Amino acid sequence: MGKQVGIITGIIILLAVAFIGIKAIRHSSQPQGPTLPSIQTKTSSPTEAMSASPSASASSSAQTAGSVKEFTITASNYKFVPSSITVKKGDTVKITFKNSGGFHDFTLDQFNIKTANIPSGGETTVDFVADKTGTFPYYCSVANHRAMGMQGNLTVQ
Repeated sequence: MGKQVGIITGIIILLAVAFIGIKAIRHSSQPQGPTLPSIQTKTSSPTEAMSASPSASASSSAQTAGSVKEFTITASNYKFVPSSITVKKGDTVKITFKNSGGFHDFTLDQFNIKTANIPSGGETTVDFVADKTGTFPYYCSVANHRAMGMQGNLTVQ
């Protein structure tokens, strides 16, 4: 009798393991949802960030290369510079996010943009297509930084 219980228990365990394995294989072969915008991260040391020219770190004007609009947004404690940018619907927007002080991220919910938390002196680049019109807030989601005024607006015309 004890031998039969052991065999039955072994069969049940074997079936459970096989079921979990099959489910894992099926799950890994299914599409994994929508493709998110490209996010590239480059972390530079504070001394590298200081050696950059002042005009490069506070650039607020867009440079046009076809339909690509490039911006540099610099973060420091509780503010973004510039605090607003404007593009046209259909433009590809490339934002270089530089952190000049503190620990911050860049979040733009309506375009599914959220960078990693970037330390002081680091930077990251994000790009996306501005495929809807309106004014959309971008902000730092670290702690209470947004509530303290660390936000700006992207206007898509």
